[in-house]
Formats: sequence, structure tokens, C-alpha cells
Amino acid sequence: MQLNLNTKFMQDFTVILLKLLVLISSLKNIVYWVYPLLNTGFFTFHYPVIPYLNLLPNFFPALICIASFSGSLYIFFNNSRVVLSVVLLFCGCVNIYLQLSDYLGLHHDMYLSGIAFIALGYYFLNPNKSRYGIILAITSATYLLSGIYKINPDFLDGSMTLDIINRADRYFYGDLFIFLFKKFSVPLSIFAIVVEIIEPFILIFGSLLWKKVSVLITLPFHIGIALTGTGTVYNLIYPILFWYLIFFENKFEENIKIHYLHFIAMILLLVISVIYIFFLLSLLPGHVEGFIEKYL
Repeated sequence: MQLNLNTKFMQDFTVILLKLLVLISSLKNIVYWVYPLLNTGFFTFHYPVIPYLNLLPNFFPALICIASFSGSLYIFFNNSRVVLSVVLLFCGCVNIYLQLSDYLGLHHDMYLSGIAFIALGYYFLNPNKSRYGIILAITSATYLLSGIYKINPDFLDGSMTLDIINRADRYFYGDLFIFLFKKFSVPLSIFAIVVEIIEPFILIFGSLLWKKVSVLITLPFHIGIALTGTGTVYNLIYPILFWYLIFFENKFEENIKIHYLHFIAMILLLVISVIYIFFLLSLLPGHVEGFIEKYL
């Protein structure tokens, strides 16, 4: 079943998903990075990649996180492309700075979301084919290098995948999630490698149809990892980048045909994003209380 949808509507939908992701990223920065600072007055477990970052005032991470959070809210009330670009560029820089401030917390989630936000912000300042190509290059390289890196005994035997699956035990659905997927750790590992290696070629050389199919293939992969609480921003931004690459190409007509499953997938990502935002918001009162107790 095909849906005949206006291309601008699909572009706007993708931008809404992107704005929600910026909000999620900003909230995560407050919850996971600023909280220890507010409760101790110094980085309890933050050891910077660049030692000179220690020279910055202790309140600096809190200020930039609050600024990025404010910006992530403002873009919902201002549809200016320039404003969206500035917020994306700033939030991308914040993510990279926070990652550089703690090598013990090193995770590709922060680096890649930071790079992706900066690239998207750069694109929206002046959309053109060369800037579009930067997004395509970042997305393709991320998948290809991740897939190649996974070709090692620890990943192929399913042990690393099983470890990720078991992280879902922190959530109410954890027992069921682990029961359903732990027996498939080896096939899922192979699936992840194959998907990540072939995706770049689909993005660069594939037709519109193959690009649409590729999103449906990768979405369960990303959502499944996100449900374990691992790399949340990373696993939400790459489906969004896929839709961006599909719906922002200049060659499309005014209307675009899309399979209903594809549209349902976008709705699913929207729902997941909103639920995760409420989850992060539920953690904020404790952080505010800690801030008040320490500084007021």
C-alpha cells in the first residue's frame, strides 16, 4: 500500500524529529553530565581528554547545557532556518566538548551526534549539493567503519551483543526483552555487520526505492539498541539522517509516494522520542533539588 504524501510535509516531519532529537540530547547532557557537577562542585568522574579543560570554571558545563536546552526549546517556537542552524551548530559543539571532558565516558554516541548536528546546521544555513554531500559522507562512513570494526571474534561469537541485550534489565520490559533476544545474539551480531557494511552503498548508489527499504531494515536495529539504553541519541539520529537523505534531495517531485510501513516507522520514532523526553524530564526534579541544596 502506497501513500501519496506532499514532499514538503515529509521534510517538515523529518525536521520535527530532528528538533525532538536535539531536545533529547540537551536533556541527556543535563541529566548525565551536569548532575555530578551540581552535587559535588567538581568533576567526580570526569577526566578530560584535553587536560587544559580542567582550567575552565566548574560551572561552565552547567551553563552550556542550560544554553543548549534553552535553544532546543526555542526552535519549536521559531521556524527560522537560520535559528535551527545556529542551535544545531551550538548543540553539536556542546556534545563534542562534553565528550572531550571525560575519556572514561567515551562513547561514539556523543561524538557522532555532535558531528551530525554540526553538519546539519551547516547545511541548513545554505542548502546545496556539496553540503548535502557532507551529510551523506558522514552517514555512510559511520556505518561502513562501524561494520568493519565489528569483524572480530568478540563480536562474531555474540558475546558483545549479548552484553548489550542484558543491559535492558534496568527497565520494566527488560526480562521479556532479554528472553526474546538473548538466544539470537550470534545472528543479530552478523545482521548488524551486514547491515552496516551494505548501507553506505545503498545510500550512495541505491535508487529511491532501495533507500526507503534500507530505513525499514535499519530501524529495528537502531530501536532495539536504543531500548537497551545504549547510545540513545546515536540510535535515533541515524534513522532521521536516512529520512533527511531521502526527502531533502532536490530531484524529487512535489509529491512523493511512500509505503505505509515507512510512514508508520516515522510515527514510531516520533512516539519513542516523546516517551524518552518525558522519561528524561522525570529525572530533572531531583537534579534541580540537588542544585538548590548546593548553591541556594
